[in-house]
Amino acid sequence: MGMHALFKAFGITPDLCAGHSYGEYVCFVRGRVWDPETLYSISEARGAIIRDKSEKSKAPWPQRKTDADNVLQALAGWKPYWISNRNAPFKRSFQEAPAQ
Repeated sequence: MGMHALFKAFGITPDLCAGHSYGEYVCFVRGRVWDPETLYSISEARGAIIRDKSEKSKAPWPQRKTDADNVLQALAGWKPYWISNRNAPFKRSFQEAPAQ
């Protein structure tokens, strides 16, 4: 939101906007799908959900700088875990799988 305001002050406006994860929410505002107040409300709710889920988890959400094969090998034999983030070549986040 801040960068958009800065660019707009210099007369720079995008022809399109794309985002990833939280960035998609900002694009909804920039594309006039949501107003800023909606973004703030959804951001607060999203943060609360993440906080609450994190507090209830029996395991932390660790991150390791390695490839997925090494992580899966290290977790072999543990409770069900899954790779939950594959956004970078050597960064993997994992978490305990939800109860069935």
